Parts: sequence; structure tokens; C-alpha cells
Amino acid sequence: MNLNKGRLTSISRGDIENGAVAIPSGVVHIGDWAFNGLAALKSIVIPDSVTHIGNEAFRGCTGLTDVRMPDGLTRIGSEAFRGCIALKAVIIPNSVIHIGDWAFGGCTGLTDIDMPNGITRIEDEVFSGCTGLTAVSIPNGVIHIGDGSFSGCTGLTVVNIPDSVTHIGVRAFHGCTGLTDRLLSGDALNNEQRSRLEGQLDLLRALKKEMVPDCCIRKLAESQGIARRYVNRILAMAGNE
Repeated sequence: MNLNKGRLTSISRGDIENGAVAIPSGVVHIGDWAFNGLAALKSIVIPDSVTHIGNEAFRGCTGLTDVRMPDGLTRIGSEAFRGCIALKAVIIPNSVIHIGDWAFGGCTGLTDIDMPNGITRIEDEVFSGCTGLTAVSIPNGVIHIGDGSFSGCTGLTVVNIPDSVTHIGVRAFHGCTGLTDRLLSGDALNNEQRSRLEGQLDLLRALKKEMVPDCCIRKLAESQGIARRYVNRILAMAGNE
């Protein structure tokens, strides 16, 4: 195990005992590629001192099933856990303010993800190809959902998008074949309200199909008093086509 001024730069197979590694207390930064490709690694407890997980730090650790992240963690680098196909569930502490692109891409065994309340952006391809995910709740306060962020999540059937979201990227939900456009199923609307709103939403869908820019669709919806949650859902479903 190589340490340099609180930074863990690399480990070897000899540091793994019974599939686990104990990171010493006092480490504040897990460096880029530190555990990259260590298929023998099955579980890891990250000490409270760690605030930053570097780019590709655990990429390709195909045997990794369990990761415990400390409450003081603030950043998870790009591709940090990409391709960790055995990873089942991840609880990301609310202290995290940044999750890099492709951070959990291709984690096909991932069935449950608890996202932190401190993030405002979901970066590109963060959960792309996580075919085991069935439900995602995006925290209130997120304003940006990046390109391809949930693309290829074929098991996804439920996505909760808060009103705070103002941007949904290209093909953010492309290939999410389990998603359905049930916008009004849980709303308490009388027949007249439902009929009027359904007509408005059909217009927004048609405009999206005609490649009208999202900003224009949002402005039209706002002028008609259509709640942002409906607009977000329509734009998300358009990315699934």
C-alpha cells in the first residue's frame, strides 16, 4: 500500500485479505486508479477521514459487492466505480456535492442507489447501463440531469424528478424501456381539469417530437401554468425514444 501525505495512491494484491482492504485512518484522498482492476476486492470500508475518491479509483473491481462511504466524503471522481458489476447497493452520504461522469456506469448488479441531498447536478452517463436499477428518486435541489445519465437502465420503471430540475440532457433516459408515461395517475383532478391538462401535455409532446428546443417548451408550459414536474417527465420520456 502506497501512501503519500494522506493520499492513497495504489495498493497491491498482497494488501487484500479475505477479499477486504482496511484503509488506514488519516487518509484523506483515494487517488486516481488506486484500486483499478482489482477483481479480488470484495468489500471496503472507507474511513471517516476520506473526503475525495479519485477518478477510476475502483474501476473494474468486478468482485466488489459492498462499499461503505463516510459522512465527510465530498467528491466521487469520474468513473470511480465504473464496471463494478457485483456492486448491489450504494448509500452516498449527504456530504457529497459532486459525482463525476460515468461514476457508476456499467454497474449492472446495482439495484439500489441512495443519492445525496447536496448535489445540484447529475453528470453525464453517471448511471448509464445500470440494468438492475428499478427506481430512482432524484433529490430536490438538482437542477441538471446530464446527457445519457440513466441511458440503458432497462430495469428502470419509476423515476421521480423534482420541480427544481431545469435541464434534462440528450438521451438522459434513452433505452429505459420499462419507463411509462403515466403522468396523471396519482393526481387528484376532476374530469374537466384532467381533460384540459391532457390536451396541454399532448401539445408539449408533439412539440418535442418536432424537435422544438426544450427551453421553448418550458417557456410555453410556464405561460400556461403547467407544473414543472409534468414538463420534466415529458422531456425525460422523449429521451427514451
